[in-house]
Amino acid sequence: MDHLRYRELQYLSGRAVDVYARWIFLRGLPSTIDKLPENGAYLLWVGPRRLDKVLLYIPGGGYVLPPFDSFFSFWRYVQLELAVRNIQVGVAVLSYNLIPNARFPSQLHEAQSAIEYLIQSGVKPENVELVGDSAGCNLILQIFSHTLHPLPTLKPFEAMRFRGACLISPWVSPSGGIGAETFRRNGKTDVISSDDLLLWAEPSLRDLPDFALPFIEPAKAPEAWFSGMDKLVERILITSGGAECMHEAHNYFHERHLKDYHSNVQYVVQKDGVHDEVLHEFALYNRPVGELAPLIVNWIATGFHLTDSPATLVSSIK
Repeated sequence: MDHLRYRELQYLSGRAVDVYARWIFLRGLPSTIDKLPENGAYLLWVGPRRLDKVLLYIPGGGYVLPPFDSFFSFWRYVQLELAVRNIQVGVAVLSYNLIPNARFPSQLHEAQSAIEYLIQSGVKPENVELVGDSAGCNLILQIFSHTLHPLPTLKPFEAMRFRGACLISPWVSPSGGIGAETFRRNGKTDVISSDDLLLWAEPSLRDLPDFALPFIEPAKAPEAWFSGMDKLVERILITSGGAECMHEAHNYFHERHLKDYHSNVQYVVQKDGVHDEVLHEFALYNRPVGELAPLIVNWIATGFHLTDSPATLVSSIK
């Protein structure tokens, strides 16, 4: 992906609905698309639409790229693994508008609309897991930020408590300013170079008003910004790759903004892992290779079974 500008990548990738249509066709799955009130925003269902338990997946891509085929494949794997454990879940993928046609807070507005749509359709918040990767995690954190610190330009978000939030390689410092040394050094080992990450982040950061900075750059949020998160989500899982550019930013975000404000946070570091590695495994092998994919399945299954006890954990996997 290096050396291509985001407009070129958008042209090559197509829209999320196009990626979805191709993916389900190749797997013989039904096409189930719910149009959201915002023009160009959709929920794309992986497998059958189920409303008793839902994984709302918000994909990454720096707000400039749609999800890749492998992203759908990974969450289909999770869905099938949960079914083996007699946990039937619907997987709804949020297709949101991308830069340059949409800028902050457009994506937040669309994510808020998706959640409201699910709730109005009969889904209970306590049966929703918010799951995302990279910029999708950034958007999940925006949802929590808007609930705790409402933006004046959007309607307030009704406080509700979700079952969990799974944050895979979260984009917590788009500027690269947090953990800058690691950000640059790991540009040689990550799947995306630090230069390209900065290139993709520039439109999101350009002309951003001061009040919006904690939304786009959550690692730079004021102290105690996320105080109250425990009232919004029952459990949190954060995963980071030891070889990814944002690894030190993940450490910082966990230490400064989460662990003191939520009693049930698990932070997992994948040794020598790269950005979104668990998703890229499905692009290369169409199956999990490392230990992270089963760990995520176990974490989600535990949440739906409610068998875990509160704990703030930091672990590593080889």
